[in-house]
Amino acid sequence: NGVIQYNEINGGTEVQGERDSVRIKDGNGWNIHHNLVANFSHDGVNLMGRIPQWHDVEAHVNNNEVHHNEFFNDLPYGRAFGTQGNGLGYASSNKIYDNYIHDVQINSKVQGDHNEVFNNVFLNVRRTTARSNNEVFHAGRIGVHDYIYSVQNKVYDNFIANTDGPGIVMNGHEDGNEVRNNTIINSGMYRGSQGAGLENIGLYIFGRGPHLERSVGAHIFAQN
Repeated sequence: NGVIQYNEINGGTEVQGERDSVRIKDGNGWNIHHNLVANFSHDGVNLMGRIPQWHDVEAHVNNNEVHHNEFFNDLPYGRAFGTQGNGLGYASSNKIYDNYIHDVQINSKVQGDHNEVFNNVFLNVRRTTARSNNEVFHAGRIGVHDYIYSVQNKVYDNFIANTDGPGIVMNGHEDGNEVRNNTIINSGMYRGSQGAGLENIGLYIFGRGPHLERSVGAHIFAQN
């Protein structure tokens, strides 16, 4: 039940590995609001629950709220936020809303279960120069991925504009995520060789799963 409010959290100009500006790990009920979060070399806000392949801690991040913050990044790599938890209840029922996110390099991501991302503005998500392939695929607004776990999350009423990659990416092989009522303008802007086939794509859905099982679950896409 902690509160982080009215701060400027600025990582500076030098990259020192992949660092999060704010990481909540095994924390519930936190309220992170009205902050300026800048120059993060990994995540601006990372809500990290249990992920066995990275650490085997029984960590939970549930019922946290991230809202009314501004995120931007002048470093070569960084996403505004991420929710992560491998399995039901490890990263659950978090709400991320009413944030202004601009000039970051890769997409934010939603993993875990029953999380909601809504009423955010995303402008100018550009490809990273920190990786060899420039990761145009990740230069979009938000990704709902299953390489950890992603079920029954909701992404709705967001405004997304000027992304080098697709506006929204869905590749979860589990079921039940919803993508509704999002406005996507000028997505898939990058025209280099690494972006071949991704031009002008607003919503990108493709199969991905464990052990190279390529499948997409039963998700809902409506009124975008």
